[in-house]
Amino acid sequence: MAVTPTDCAVQEDRRSRAGPAGKTPLESDSDLEPADFSNLRALVVDDIPTNLKVLSHLLSKLGVTVETCESGEEALKLCESREYHIILMDLHMPAMSGYETGEKILSMRKGKFPLLVAQTADETDTACERTRQIGFDGHLTKPIRPAGVGKFLERAKAALIG
Repeated sequence: MAVTPTDCAVQEDRRSRAGPAGKTPLESDSDLEPADFSNLRALVVDDIPTNLKVLSHLLSKLGVTVETCESGEEALKLCESREYHIILMDLHMPAMSGYETGEKILSMRKGKFPLLVAQTADETDTACERTRQIGFDGHLTKPIRPAGVGKFLERAKAALIG
């Protein structure tokens, strides 16, 4: 389930899809579709507390059991003692980057899990190519949209069932 070019495509220009008052589709909690992801466990790794809070809230709203941490080192410790179905990894963190953390997590992967999804404000082809080479399963560009997260939750759910 490695990154495909479409996973790396820079998200559409948000202004071109904006509706009234500049709001884009799937931008708020009211746009979330109810889904049963209650059997999924996720880890969100980001050094910015606001990003952790936003993604944790989104995943919880979709029924996912969520844990968060603020560093690559902490993520590795959690992955040694817990199993996750999906990990949303910020790429640019101090000390240990998301790239380095991702490589180490993937070396510990057993079977299909965890799906490892980069989350970054870096929209360059270089960032996507690097995550592809490391073996990430996907790439989301910040600001993260619920539809993008939902796509990877669906993949994790399908892998869990199948």
